[in-house]
Amino acid sequence: MNISSFRIKRRKKSEDDDDEKKDSSSYEELLEVIAPINKFKSKPALGVTTFSRQMWCEKSLEICLENNIKITSKAIEEGIKHHEELELEDHQVLSVMVENEYEKMAIEILSIVNLLDGLIERGYIRELPIIGFYKGIMLRGIIDSLQLKPKLNGIGETNNVKYSSNNINKFIILISDTKTRRNTTLPSNVQQKTTVLQLGLYRKILGEMINFGKIWKSCHPNLIDSNAIKKYLNSSSTIDLSNCCSGCSFLNNIFEFHGLDPLISFSIFQELEDAKRKQSCKEKNDICDTNQDQIQTETHSETESVVDTDGKSVLKEFENALEIGFNMLLCFSKLPDIQSEMKVEYDCQGKTFATKWYKSSEQTIELELDYLLGWWLGAREAEFVRISEAWKCKFCNVIEYCQVCPLSKEEKEKCIEKIRQDELESLLIKDLEESSNEHILTLNCS
Repeated sequence: MNISSFRIKRRKKSEDDDDEKKDSSSYEELLEVIAPINKFKSKPALGVTTFSRQMWCEKSLEICLENNIKITSKAIEEGIKHHEELELEDHQVLSVMVENEYEKMAIEILSIVNLLDGLIERGYIRELPIIGFYKGIMLRGIIDSLQLKPKLNGIGETNNVKYSSNNINKFIILISDTKTRRNTTLPSNVQQKTTVLQLGLYRKILGEMINFGKIWKSCHPNLIDSNAIKKYLNSSSTIDLSNCCSGCSFLNNIFEFHGLDPLISFSIFQELEDAKRKQSCKEKNDICDTNQDQIQTETHSETESVVDTDGKSVLKEFENALEIGFNMLLCFSKLPDIQSEMKVEYDCQGKTFATKWYKSSEQTIELELDYLLGWWLGAREAEFVRISEAWKCKFCNVIEYCQVCPLSKEEKEKCIEKIRQDELESLLIKDLEESSNEHILTLNCS
């Protein structure tokens, strides 16, 4: 089975568009005390891993957002690289150039559909994007690995049933994750708590998506495949998603979040976007036309070598985003229950040295989520680490910006010096690796 997920690339917009966004904030708004969710996010959406970072040290996260600092390290880069290698072993990843926000959103949903098809067909998949809502805030994440395991009814019972899509209900979904370590030691209990939160949120969001799919299917029992969905939508002049079922309402929330009409066709949407741009350019004495053409030409030359396809080609089989959304709900409706225990494999240098199982109730996860959202919604100040956890500061990349670090002045200065030295060594190693790769490429070419 050929399974594809997508990496989305967006064309650069004109500088005029950026200027309009910059000018949109009024002087009065700047004087107000703005909640972090509004201050640092253009839309109320948060990633699952962001909550894990926040749980580790809220003040560190605030400093990074305030100063627009992107944390990176050798360990983080190795972890990202390892996950990408595992994903490519599982399925192909295509880079797609999109023209507008509508294409982008539709392809993100289509990527979920393709991966769910793979899970249903063969019983496992990697890097599944998930979307949920909690108290008006969109939650997003990517589950490292999903596997369908035989369902056991009793303790000590074994089940050797071979998986096929026809007996999927005899199986249960196992959520698992791979954590990369620089040495063969397990993380501290504090670090493991952030992992429990991460996996617990994955389980909560995925469980809700499956539930929405099953409710949607009970309301639309005749929509048994993609052809039936296409026929149904073609014959329906209007569809009220918000008043249909919770599955349709979930889709409606996604489309409303992006401010998009899911029933408009992809071709018509692009025509409307082009017309809007032309009108805007006309109002600016046609200066924008030249800039837009120049920007698109430059973007083509920059990305041509790394783009596999374009949005129109990927979406050509679909009329609109709602068709893809219904196919996503259909896939979720076919999935079985999720196992309560979640697995984490700890890897070092590409080899698994330990496996841990974690479990947490949804109530516990929601209590933690409510507390973390308290800072995002401006209900409280950012917390900093306790004196008993001051050891965390020795691994903090933004310690020099922190005014509430519990370490002594001498300890703090030592940490700053060590972090700077580590960053310098990391840059030197990266330069050496790049020089080595260029040398190999030259030899191959000659």
